[in-house]
This record gives sequence, C-alpha cells and structure tokens, in this order.
Amino acid sequence: MSSTIDEAARTPSSQDPSSTPSPAPSARPGNRLVARLRPHWPLLALAVAAGLISVLAQELIYPAYSYNRDEPVYRWMADHLLAGELTPPDGGAPDFFFPWLGAARDGGFFSHFTLGWPAVLVASDLLLGTHAGAPVLGAVLIVLGTYALAREVTGDRSLALVAAGVMTASPILPVQGGAFLGYLFTSGLGLLFAAALLSGARLQRPRRLVLAGALLGWIFLTRPFDAVLWGAAVGAYLVLVRWGRWRQLVTTAGWVLPGVLPLLVVALAYNQLVVGGFFQLPNSAADPLDTFGFGERRMMPAFDGTDYGVTRAIRATVKNGGLLPLFLGGGYLGLLVAGVGLWLRRRERSTLALLVIIAIFPLTYFFHWGTFISSLVTRWGGPIYFIPLFGPLCVLIATAVVAAWRRRPALGVALVVLLALGTVPGMVSRLDANHRLSAAQE
Repeated sequence: MSSTIDEAARTPSSQDPSSTPSPAPSARPGNRLVARLRPHWPLLALAVAAGLISVLAQELIYPAYSYNRDEPVYRWMADHLLAGELTPPDGGAPDFFFPWLGAARDGGFFSHFTLGWPAVLVASDLLLGTHAGAPVLGAVLIVLGTYALAREVTGDRSLALVAAGVMTASPILPVQGGAFLGYLFTSGLGLLFAAALLSGARLQRPRRLVLAGALLGWIFLTRPFDAVLWGAAVGAYLVLVRWGRWRQLVTTAGWVLPGVLPLLVVALAYNQLVVGGFFQLPNSAADPLDTFGFGERRMMPAFDGTDYGVTRAIRATVKNGGLLPLFLGGGYLGLLVAGVGLWLRRRERSTLALLVIIAIFPLTYFFHWGTFISSLVTRWGGPIYFIPLFGPLCVLIATAVVAAWRRRPALGVALVVLLALGTVPGMVSRLDANHRLSAAQE
C-alpha cells in the first residue's frame, strides 16, 4: 500500500497547472499548419513553379503584350471598374475613339467581354497594386485543377502529382500564363468544378457541392458558354454513373444551386445594366452577327463579314487539334502516350469523365465561328477553345508514366526523358515566336 501511495505522490497532478507538461512542438498552431501542409509539399511546389512560370513569361516573353488584342481590352475594362464605371463615357463623340471589340450605348462604351476576368484583374490590382497577379492565378489554378481531377478520377495521389507535373511542363502554361487572358483561369476553374462536384456527390459533402456551384458560377461570369459545357459534361457523367438514384441526384443539384445562383444573378444583372437585356450577351449586343451557327459572322460592324460554313469549320477544328500537341507536355509523343494511358484505363468507368470533357469542347465549338478566327493564330497562342482538354490529356499521360514506373522504374524514367525531349521543340519554338511578335509591338 505504501508503495502505491509513493507512486501517486511522484505522479504530477492533473489539477496542478505547474505540473502540466508544455505542449509538444507539433501541437503549436504554426507547427500544426506545417504538419498539415507537409504531405502536400510536392503539389505546393508545382503550384509555386506554375506561378513563377507565369511571372517569368510576363517579363521575358511578352514585353509589350501578346499578339492577342483582347489583352488591353480586359485591362481597359478593369481600370474603369476600379474607377467605378461599368460603361466608360464616350465623351459625346463615340466615333472619335472606338475601343477594340466594343460598342456604344446611351453615352458610354461597353465591351464585347463579360465581367468575370476583368473582376479578377481588379482583385489583383487591389491586392497587389498590379494586374500581373491574375495570369499567375490562372496558371496556378490549372495545375491545381489537373491534380484535383486526376485524384478524384483515379484515386491515385502519385498519378495526380505526375499529371500536375505534366501540366506544369506544358508549353501552354507560359504561352497563355504570360498574357492577360482568362483561358487558363477558366479551364482551371472548370477542372476544380469537376473534381468538387464528383467528389461532393460521391461523399455527399454539401460544402463541397456548394463550392462546385460557386466555381461553375464564376465560369459563367467569365465565359458563359464554357460554363454550360462544363456543367453538361460533368453533369451528364454524374447522371450516367448514378442512374436510378434520383433522390441523391436531386439532393446533389440542390446543394450546387446555392453556390451557382448568386453569381448567375450577378452575370444577368451586368447584362441588363450594360446592354439592356438580362439574357443578351455583350458580344452579340455589340454585333448580332457575332454568334453561334453557320452563315455570315463578324466581330464588329466595321469589319467585313466571314462566311462560316461546314468546310471552314472542319478545317479550323482539324488545324486547332493538329497543333494542340505543340503546346502539350511531351508534344506529339505526349499525345501518343495519352493514347496508351487511355488504353490502360479502358475498363475504368471514371475514364468516361475524361473522355466527355475531351469531346464536348471540340464538338460544340465546331459550330462557333471563333474556332476559325482562333485557328489563324493557333500556332502562336495555342488552341484557346481546346485548353479544357489539356487537364484530361495530362491525366492520361500520367497514367502511362506511372504504369511504366511501377512495371520497371528504369522504364518510367526513360519515358519521362523522352517526354521531356518531345516537349523541347514546341516549347522553344512557341516561346521564341511569341517573344518576337511581342517585341515587334514595342
């Protein structure tokens, strides 16, 4: 008995504050954050690399904007939004100065473009004092989105990291990440939306589904038609794999709506204030011939029209698709390796999610005359309407790389080396061409 009492006397009392041991280093708030982030350091490193690529591209490749004249229009919109003007005044002489892809209405100008990307430029200016943070965000988002989609579709963290690495190494990242254009940003949001919706539905996580809705809403605010395509592609896949579970599907949609509706209202209100109609998009308000379908098409009333027909659509789509590998990690070899990855995943039902995304954008943009206009400069800026395809293609490339590594590490290393060599010609030639075009504008 006495020995028991002695042991109790030697044991620190839980009621005595002076005897309570100090928290272990890992329990401190700062260390807890580090501990939570430590498993994700490879992904964080890729995100940082993507941001640095964007910064370097802005400085080294584009000294005076890219070839794309849309850039200064976005920045012009952002500057006026910062000044509190939705429609800059025309000074009573709208014909004296007429902005690119703009139109005059009620004593002011409005742009061909919607609100989403200029709002990101505004946020960058408010936070950093420069618009330069917006392209950086776009580059980071498409890398994170590729990882998130790969992780959800394959359930393989290592494969997802390789997919994000392939995206980071793709020439499309500096080519578009150095310009003040929203294509990477929108595609990154789309990939994150797909991952959030699929994982939220699978795990029945309401907050994740609300987030998916908010991501889709911002896509609508930026590129409305792309939002329809992302929603249709991922939604169709979700309905197919959960066919018959209607109550669950309705519940999923019910949680997505609170995220998407506020931004949808903002987009429609902007249309009403700027062009006078909730469902009238600015580009078709500026020129009714700037729309979908075949026939005479035009960007601005002052321009000559273009007869956009089936033959021209086929040629433009083939050209965009044919030049896409120049901007993909691995180049044309990368596209071949993606085919191998597709074969390896042919029995996985989740592969259908990748295929639907890959198919829906070329098939629908076939009917948009912008496919023809963009094909005239695809060799410089990449297939801008096909950028959503890059994420799924990177997942398929990563599938083949990881399979090769797991079969024999030396085989995986050899494949990575070949992909790197396949990337170099497209990377060097595209960056050099874009730099020369930009420098000529100084």
